[in-house]
Amino acid sequence: MSGFVGKWKVAEQENLDLMFGCLSMSEEKKREILETAFIEYKLIGTQKIRISSNMYLSPDDVELTFGEEFEKQGVDGTVVKAVVEKISDAKIIYTQKHPVLKVVIESELRDGFIIMTIRCLGMKAIVKLQKLE
Repeated sequence: MSGFVGKWKVAEQENLDLMFGCLSMSEEKKREILETAFIEYKLIGTQKIRISSNMYLSPDDVELTFGEEFEKQGVDGTVVKAVVEKISDAKIIYTQKHPVLKVVIESELRDGFIIMTIRCLGMKAIVKLQKLE
């Protein structure tokens, strides 16, 4: 899991801009997010992780225990349940259980990058994250 630790920025993306469009986001807001988006991971022991992000789908800071369901407020104000599972030291899966907007994000370490596959609204986006030095 230590490979996830640090602050990451978007290096490449495929379809994330289209997914943001389905969420009624303006072109200006999409561009701003894609240019400034970051995700930061911090491990807290062996079973907890803190994830900080300024991305629209996760615009906050959350500390969680792997495998334990938790509640958080969705982007539309709805309280949703979610869980993050540690599949291996190189892969985690976030599942948000929203009544309408189910989101599944698989994050996997590959060749020094984090590859995020986001599934939402019947769409799939791929985001390649590069570690900031």
